[in-house]
Parts: sequence; C-alpha cells; structure tokens
Amino acid sequence: PNGADSFPSGITTLEMQGQNLQSVTLTKNGSNWTITNKTDDCIVGQSCWATNQIYVGSYNGKQYFTTPGGCTDSGTPTCAGGTDTVTKAWANNSGTTAYNVITGASNYTYGATQSASLASTYTDTDAAKFCENMTYAGQTDWYLPASKELSFLYQQSHNISGFLYSGYYWSSTEKLTTGAWDFGFDNGYLFNDPRTGAFYVRCVRRF
Repeated sequence: PNGADSFPSGITTLEMQGQNLQSVTLTKNGSNWTITNKTDDCIVGQSCWATNQIYVGSYNGKQYFTTPGGCTDSGTPTCAGGTDTVTKAWANNSGTTAYNVITGASNYTYGATQSASLASTYTDTDAAKFCENMTYAGQTDWYLPASKELSFLYQQSHNISGFLYSGYYWSSTEKLTTGAWDFGFDNGYLFNDPRTGAFYVRCVRRF
C-alpha cells in the first residue's frame, strides 16, 4: 500500500488494518494485479476507522458515511449524537437567491458536485452550505445528498441513530423552478416542496 511492497505471482491475502477493509485478496499475473475478494469490517450505524463518522453502507459501488445526529450549525460542529434539531431552508429567499431559478442541481444519484455549486454560487442555499462548511471527523468533503442518496440514507437509518422520524430532510436535487426534493422520514416518501421550507439536514461523504 505504501509503494514499497512486492508480491509474487499468484494469490496474496493482505490484512488492511485501519482501513475500511478487513482483508483483500490480490491476484497477480506478471506486472498486473487485481483485487479478487474483500472482506468489509465496518458495521452500519457504527463509527469506522476509529473516527466518529458513521458508516451508512455501500451504494452504487461506493462506501457512504454520515455524521452522528444532533450536529450544531458551525464549521467545526459538535455532534453530540442526539436527535437532529437544526433545520434549514433549501433557499431562504434572500441575498443571491436560488429559491426561484433553475440552478442545474438536477442529479438524482450523486450530490457532491451540485451541493458544492449551490453553496458557492448562491448566498441563500442554507442546507447545502451547512454541509459544505462542515469539518467533522477530520474530513471536509461532506455534502448535501442527492435525492436517491437520501433515499438510501433512509433505508439504512433504522440502524443509525439521531434521525427525526416525524420530520423531513432536504436533498440537494431541485425539482422545477421553485421546488426541491425532500424525504419524509415519517412515511418513507420523496416530496417536492417549496425551497423556503425549513427541513432537517444530514450530511454525507463517500469514496
């Protein structure tokens, strides 16, 4: 892993301490090698890699993480692990407004790019800014999830603490001119609501 290791041709199994893998099996053929098997050791709903980021699971071939519940609204938040309490508007109708324009945040499956664009282009995109300004567990690449990522978060949420099941959570995906997609954690459905609505926010990161 550090560039100083060499492997013989054939099959080699490595223990990956401190990573999101317990072990991997490498198959080497001449100068080429491939990963032919891996064993995950992160558990959904628990912290991973001795940090406080919470493992969500694998979606579309990527590993997803979220924060604990109850994060405060700051660049270096305190996430006490309680129930989410902070609500934000998708666009609050002040400053350089995104509340009634097509922003281009139309990706349903991956929210990082559009979350960053919303936060940097408009001054009133509070939900996206909440995640883009976050530094937590030593990571700065948190973002407001796209609508399908938010649906996946809901599917895994019963193993992850802190979600408010009587509330709604914003995604970074817009719908038409004045609406955006949010997810009802009380009923498990996506909704298109006015962007000025104050809903909960839970940030994610992936790799």
